[in-house]
Amino acid sequence: MPLSLNDKNRLLPPLIFILALSAGPQFLHQPLWLTALVCLAWLMRLAMARGYLPLPGKKTILAFTWIFFFIILAQSAGTFAQDAGSRLLLIMAALKTFELKERRDAIALVFIAHLLVLSSLLFSESLAMALYMALALICNHAVLALIHHEKAPLKKMLLQAATLFFVAAPLAIILFVSFPRLSSPLWGIRTPSPSGITGFSDQLQPGSVATLAKSNEPAFRVQFEGPIPSSESRYFRGIVFRNVRSGAWLPDREVSPLPDFETPPRMWIRYSIIMEPHQHHWLFALDWPIAHGTGSVSLVQGGLARNKDKVQRRMGYTLESSKENFHLERPDDVDLYLPSDENPKALALGRKIYKENPDESQRLGALVSWIQSQPFRYTLNPGLLPSKNSMDAFLFETQQGYCEHFSMGFATLARAAGLPARIIGGYQGGEINPIGPYLMVKQSDAHAWTEIYLENQGWQRMDPTALIAPLRLDEGGMAASLSEEDRMSIGRHTDLTWLERKIRPLGLFWDSATHLWHRQVLAYTHTRQREFFARLGAWLQGAGLFYFLSISLASGLFIYGLTKYAMIRLKNGKQKDKVLLAWNLLCQKMKKAGFPRDPHEGPMDYAKRIRENRPELADALQPHLENYVRLRYGNKDADPETIQGFLKEVRRFRVPSLKKKD
Repeated sequence: MPLSLNDKNRLLPPLIFILALSAGPQFLHQPLWLTALVCLAWLMRLAMARGYLPLPGKKTILAFTWIFFFIILAQSAGTFAQDAGSRLLLIMAALKTFELKERRDAIALVFIAHLLVLSSLLFSESLAMALYMALALICNHAVLALIHHEKAPLKKMLLQAATLFFVAAPLAIILFVSFPRLSSPLWGIRTPSPSGITGFSDQLQPGSVATLAKSNEPAFRVQFEGPIPSSESRYFRGIVFRNVRSGAWLPDREVSPLPDFETPPRMWIRYSIIMEPHQHHWLFALDWPIAHGTGSVSLVQGGLARNKDKVQRRMGYTLESSKENFHLERPDDVDLYLPSDENPKALALGRKIYKENPDESQRLGALVSWIQSQPFRYTLNPGLLPSKNSMDAFLFETQQGYCEHFSMGFATLARAAGLPARIIGGYQGGEINPIGPYLMVKQSDAHAWTEIYLENQGWQRMDPTALIAPLRLDEGGMAASLSEEDRMSIGRHTDLTWLERKIRPLGLFWDSATHLWHRQVLAYTHTRQREFFARLGAWLQGAGLFYFLSISLASGLFIYGLTKYAMIRLKNGKQKDKVLLAWNLLCQKMKKAGFPRDPHEGPMDYAKRIRENRPELADALQPHLENYVRLRYGNKDADPETIQGFLKEVRRFRVPSLKKKD
C-alpha cells in the first residue's frame, strides 16, 4: 500500500531515530568512516523529505550498494565474518531509507532495526547492553504500531509497547529457563578476541605482572557458600611455570589429569566463579581444588583447573577446595634445572647455602633469612633489567621489583640450593562487595609466588613478596603495599575524595547487579540447565509435585489476568480518561462563569438546574452534556477520533461571566 507524502514525512523521523538507536552499540565497534557515512545518509534523507535535495534513482542506490559491499568484503580479507555482516547491515539500514515508498518498506526498516539490536550481542552481553536493547526494542515496537495506526500519537504507542513488553516478560523468563540451550555458540559464531582483554600470558618474565597491576579491569568474581575467607587465604592459582628459558619461565605444554582420590581430602570451601574471557584454557582456583561441578572443567596436576575450550566468552564454574596438601607427586629434573651460563652470582649463593645446610628445611630457612636481610624494595617501576643475567642484576644490584621479580629470584636461588621450585601465576586478595556479598578480583590483583617441594610434605607455598611487603596480603593490600609515588602512577589513592565516597555505593550496587546478571543469566549454560531440571525432577517425585502444580496454576491465572487487564486498559483506559478530562474542564468553565456544579449532582440534574435558571446558557451547553453522557455511559466504545473531537470542542467552548439572579 503506497504511503502518502504526509505519511512519509510523519514516519521517516521516528524510523531513522530507531535505526540510529539500534545501531548505537555497532558504531562503537565500527570504523569511523562507516559511522560518518551512515549518519550522513540519514541526514540527507531527512533533507530530501523537506525538499532540500532530490531523491536518488534506483540505479544510483543499486550502484552504491554494490560499491559498499565490495569495500566491506575487501576489508574483511575476503571472508564474510560477523564484522563484515554487521557492517553490511549498517549500510542496508542507511540505503533502505531512500526506498521508503510503501508501508512494507517502513516495516522492513523496523525489521532491520531489530536485526541491529540483535547483532549488538556479538560485541557485548553485559547488563548495560541488555537494558539498552530493551529500550531499543520498546521504541521499535512503538514505531511498528505507529505504521499501522496513522493518526495515533507516538506517546500512546510508546506506552502500549512498554506495557506489552513487561506483560510478555514472565513468558520470556519461562522460555529462557526451559528452552533447550546450545552447548556451543549458534552456527559456530564465536566472540572475537578483543584487543583490550588482559590477563596472564603463557610466559613469565620481569615486568609481565607489573603491567597487569595498572589495569582496573575485572578478572573474575567469586561467590562463596559461606563466609568470605580472609585476604591471606585468597590465593587463586591458575598457571605453573616450571621451565626456565633465557630469563623467562614457561609452563608445561601438556598436563596430566589429577588421579582419583583413595581418601578424598576434607572440603574447606565451596565457591562459584564468573570468569572474564582471557583466550586461554586455564581457570583459577583456591588452594587446593578437589572437585568441580561443570562438565567442561577438569582438574590436572599442579593443583590447577582447566577448561576444555579456550575461555573466549564469560563463563561460570563451581569448585571445591581443601586446605590439605594432597599434591605429593615427586618433582623431576625440570624442577631443579637452571641454565649453567646465566646468573653466576645467584648460582654461587645457592651452592653456598646448599653446602652449609645439609637439611632442606635449614636451606629454606637460610634463603628466607638472606631475602629478609637485603634492602629489597617493592615497586611497580623497578626499571629495565638486562636480558642476560637478569636475576643477578635484580638480586645483587637493583634490588627493587614487583612480585614476579621476587618469585623468579627466589625460585632461582632455591633451585641453585638444591630445592625443587616452581612459580605459580594467579591472583591474590580481591575486593569484597558488601552488597553481594561476593569477591571482585581485578587484573591489578595479579600475583606470582613460589612453591618449594619438601620431602613428605609435598609442594609448599612460599611467597617471597610477603617477606618484603607484608601489607600485600591484607585487604586492599596491593595499593597499600606500594609507595605513594607508585599509587599515583596507577591512579590509586589511600584517601577517597568526597565525590568518590558519594559515588562508591552506586558503583558497588551496579557491580552487584552486574554480577547477578552474569551468574544467573549469562552463566545459565546447557550444563546448568540439565542440573536444574535434574533437581526439579527429583523434587517433583516427592511432595513437591502438588506445590509445583499449584504454583504453576496460580502463575498462569495471574499472567492471564494481568494480560487481560493490560489489554483492556490499553484499549479503553486512555479514552475514558479523556472523556472525564473533558467533563472536568467543562465543569471548571461553568464554575468560573458563576454556576458551579454541586458534588451530588449528576450531568442530567446539572443540565436541568442550568435550564431552570439560565435557559439561554442551557441551549449552548446541552450538546456537550449529551455527548459526555453518551461517551461516558454508552454501551458501545467510541472510536478515538470521536473522543478527541469531543475534547477539542470542550476546550474551544467559551462561557460568558454570569451573575446570579436575585
